[in-house]
Amino acid sequence: MMLVLGVLLLTVVSLFSVFLEELLPIEVDTVVGFMLLTGFIAKFAFGKPAWKRSVLDIPVLILIAAGLITLTAMTFRGSDYLRETAAQLISLIMVMGMSLVIVQILRDFRSIGLTLLVFTLITAAIALLGILALLLNIQTIYIGGAEITVARRWGGVGVRIGGAYEQPNIFATPLVLALPLSVAFALTGASRVRQLFWVGAAGICAVALLLSQSRSGTLGAFLGILMMSVILARGIKPSKLICYVIVIGLFAYGALTMTGMLNPALERLSPSYQAYQLETGRPEQNRLLIWQRALPLAFQNPFGYGAETAYLIGASFGIERKGVHNVFLSSLTGLGWLGFVGILLLVIKPIRRLWRFVYRVSNTEWKVIGAGLLGGLVGFWIHNLFHSMIHWMAVWIYFACVAATIQLTYIGEGGTS
Repeated sequence: MMLVLGVLLLTVVSLFSVFLEELLPIEVDTVVGFMLLTGFIAKFAFGKPAWKRSVLDIPVLILIAAGLITLTAMTFRGSDYLRETAAQLISLIMVMGMSLVIVQILRDFRSIGLTLLVFTLITAAIALLGILALLLNIQTIYIGGAEITVARRWGGVGVRIGGAYEQPNIFATPLVLALPLSVAFALTGASRVRQLFWVGAAGICAVALLLSQSRSGTLGAFLGILMMSVILARGIKPSKLICYVIVIGLFAYGALTMTGMLNPALERLSPSYQAYQLETGRPEQNRLLIWQRALPLAFQNPFGYGAETAYLIGASFGIERKGVHNVFLSSLTGLGWLGFVGILLLVIKPIRRLWRFVYRVSNTEWKVIGAGLLGGLVGFWIHNLFHSMIHWMAVWIYFACVAATIQLTYIGEGGTS
């Protein structure tokens, strides 16, 4: 149980990681992760529990191998960005390795459910703080020596929420994952109070997502909820699901109207705004043009450029550096073709296995939660067609919960809601 509590604590500090880095001189998530790893190694060494294979094992091993090959190739090329690439790779390996450890710790549906519960609650709480800051016209929060910009003009229409992450698209990432889970917890709530609570949490996530004006995040969340609805359309009280979605929509409409952000949010999502931005935006803001510059790099060097990728793309636009803004192209150019294969497997294997889990499981509660996890995964990868949020521990904790859920083939009567 202590290890499960460690996972819950790591979930909390990972979601607050940017804020805690501003507030404290140490990386709290690294410290908590090290303590959790130490406890796991001690238990594994003396208790000798069998290591269970998971859907994350092969993608993680391929990504690690791709990173090592990239580093080796950069060494032979005499790249000036070897040290920066090594630092990024070490960070990614630590995050991926911790996710494999978490899969081994979460060996029952109760511990998985608790982790997902904490993930969703903390995400909704961060979203609520961002909404309240906007309502009170607070754009910067000062706590101790930390200065957090929760809202400002980040290239959208009017003010956008960046929450505790000081960046709207990062802020949108856990919201995309948590929104379908909130709906799932509402559908499986044992009492009317719990159901209303989780509908409220889902409404908060939806409002915060729209206030972030993250177009890819909003699209991903919408398609994730749509997939969840299609899966649960038969036998899981579809009328109840439709009712909840309508209530969440009305809640979001009311909140956006109160904040005066309804028109800016709708304008940001409109096709006319996309066309206007393509016509008037700077070349380095055009993602299609960025991808066009990035793709030839993969054919020039199949082993990847590591951290040098951003500088090569930036130089093509006459600026210092520019990110790829696509997790697949980022892996292809940064970690080479092998890294691209690793990311593809990371997408395909969990979604495929989770789909089978949802359709085969007989327990209604975990069928719904599994559908929520699947909706979150689909939304996340759609969001990352335009971004690259693969280095975040909070995201890999979610992946670990998916992998741990798939591992368990039998569900007892006890569940979580």
